[in-house]
Amino acid sequence: MLHAYEWSLARVLRHPRATIVVDAAHDRAYRISVLCHPKGLFPIEDTGFINCGTEASEDTSFQGMVEKQLRIDAIIRFEPLRGRRQHEIGLGGLRMGVNTGSCFVELKPRDQRPPSMT
Repeated sequence: MLHAYEWSLARVLRHPRATIVVDAAHDRAYRISVLCHPKGLFPIEDTGFINCGTEASEDTSFQGMVEKQLRIDAIIRFEPLRGRRQHEIGLGGLRMGVNTGSCFVELKPRDQRPPSMT
């Protein structure tokens, strides 16, 4: 009994024209779906939070990453539209390695932000 990969490869090689037609139809459907869905940097819903990840070169030490994360915090600290903030560095969560970190920034409530941000 053939493995699934060998079985599907044999069918593709036996029917090259059908493979091209199916691939072209799939590509067209994908392109249509991408064009029809809204896109943008910011999500449509306002959660009041900004999450970001940081990454330094692989040879960065934990102490070096702490210094870099503190520089980021110094920038965020003076943002007038932010509330509380938190930083994480190192192993754990979604990021692995001492050269990675995360920032979690809570924004001020909607009624305290300019209309362009709501």
